[in-house]
Amino acid sequence: MDIIFKVLFLYHLCQFCTANCNGEFQGQCYTFECGNSDIDDAVDSCNSVGATLVSIHSMEEQEFVRELVRDSIHSKVFIGLILEYSTREYYWTDGSDVDYMTDANDFEERSWEFCTALDGSRNYDWEEVRCSDNHCGICKQVLDEEAPVITCPDAISDVADPNQSYAAMTLDNAEATDNIGVTHLYCSRIGSSQLNIGLTTITCTATDAANNQAQCTYDVTVTDTQPPTINFCPGTVVGAISASASTAPVSWSNPSFVDNSGVSPSVTSTHNSGDTFPLGDTTVTFTAVDNAALTVQCTFIVRVEDNTPPVFTNCPSNIIVNTSPGEAAGSASWDVLEATDNSLVAPVINDPSLIGGNYPIGDHNIAFTATDFSGNSRTCAFIVTVIDNESPVFNNCPADQSLPTDALLPTTTVTWTEPTATDNSGLNPNIHQTHHPNDVFRLGSEYVVYTALDLSGNNKQCTFSVTVLDSEAPIFHNGPSNVVVNTQPGLPSAPVTWPLADIAQDNSQEYPTINCTYISGHNFRFGNYSVDCTATDAAGNYAVHTFHVAIIDEEIPSFLSQPEDILVETDPWQPYAHIDL
Repeated sequence: MDIIFKVLFLYHLCQFCTANCNGEFQGQCYTFECGNSDIDDAVDSCNSVGATLVSIHSMEEQEFVRELVRDSIHSKVFIGLILEYSTREYYWTDGSDVDYMTDANDFEERSWEFCTALDGSRNYDWEEVRCSDNHCGICKQVLDEEAPVITCPDAISDVADPNQSYAAMTLDNAEATDNIGVTHLYCSRIGSSQLNIGLTTITCTATDAANNQAQCTYDVTVTDTQPPTINFCPGTVVGAISASASTAPVSWSNPSFVDNSGVSPSVTSTHNSGDTFPLGDTTVTFTAVDNAALTVQCTFIVRVEDNTPPVFTNCPSNIIVNTSPGEAAGSASWDVLEATDNSLVAPVINDPSLIGGNYPIGDHNIAFTATDFSGNSRTCAFIVTVIDNESPVFNNCPADQSLPTDALLPTTTVTWTEPTATDNSGLNPNIHQTHHPNDVFRLGSEYVVYTALDLSGNNKQCTFSVTVLDSEAPIFHNGPSNVVVNTQPGLPSAPVTWPLADIAQDNSQEYPTINCTYISGHNFRFGNYSVDCTATDAAGNYAVHTFHVAIIDEEIPSFLSQPEDILVETDPWQPYAHIDL
């Protein structure tokens, strides 16, 4: 079976090869470039033949390259994967995305930048090597020049959403095929989109593995079917002329219009405010036309009478009041209205007892009419505007919290009952928040802020703090072991050293401070000693690791001097002799 696979692979490897390729895969040529002094030289060697040091983006390409190297004479070959020391991130030397990694690249942490090679001693899996090594490099060159075939969606026509300048819709992606496979397919707009009124051209692009591209476009037309809206249209406007005139100038507040497109419609009229009008009724028409040629008309009557209407002597200006505390309305009042007439007979004012009231939030048009004996009348009109300047109220703002970290972590998950808010308008305010219950908080203090915003723009904040405390002591995971040391030759003591780096860890992920009752390298005299090492973290939590130092003496004593042999006679009549040593 292995022989059959090898034959089939070599056939696939070379059946389309050019003269300069050692093998082809998905329209790409693979060659070996040797004589390199380091990884940069390998990159330059590939670039010099119009190729790049190989990057691998699929398991199929990995197996192809592995077999290509296995069947060559090379035992170790550079590929273009480098681990950048400063960022600890991988990158391909050709700039392509790192979107594939093998199961074999279980690289160790290094204190230097390293490169990658296919290693024959590891079944041609990926192996970390020094970038200064002088291995051959395997180069990859794209041979495919055929662009993808891309098909855009059909043109779309839709109408704008009610009262909006756009149509919300879901846009499909284009479809594309390619002889070596499409790697990227995207459109300038895709998925849920809001397209403005008018014509939008969407461009879609397909890119294959050889970076060949193809584009297509399609149009989305959004039609405006909603005519402008009348924001204000005057009622009947009455003018008066003097006894000697047949016409009179008449003025009014011009109508106003809005359009869903967001563009102010163009307005034309049959008359203008301040024009001179004849006696009787004249119809005045204002016509608003939007960009879609949709129209709406405001029509009112200008009535010119042949007498002089009464005059209000104290018609109020527009009145602006705030809402009453906790209410959705405000109280407005004015003086009893008074009017005079040229007839010297007091005119009749409608509803003269109305001198104010409680009005909901918003604008309210107030009008009074004074009518004289001849039926001539004048209107006193003003607007009562009730402004809501009262902020929403939070009902249950949480208290500040202090919590310990989760075991072995610099964080903890914090939860709380979310506050609710009410507003004097009777409508629920919108609530925005910086955090959510069950968020993870790190060591230290953070503020959680809830902001309630009502429709009038008034806001209120609920703020509380979350403090994550570190109450977890460090852990010795590699503390020094007991030490037994011989005294130094001729001395009653010996220096003893032990490691201090990376012997303890802390849940804060910061190295704790290590202090021992003796310093490493201390000269211990003969005997037994206990050494206590204390690991203290930034929060003052600590742990103690104790190990023992034994200084033993295995050195044999030596004589400083030795007397010579002595020959003496016995004491008289004694079997012995006294001597001085």
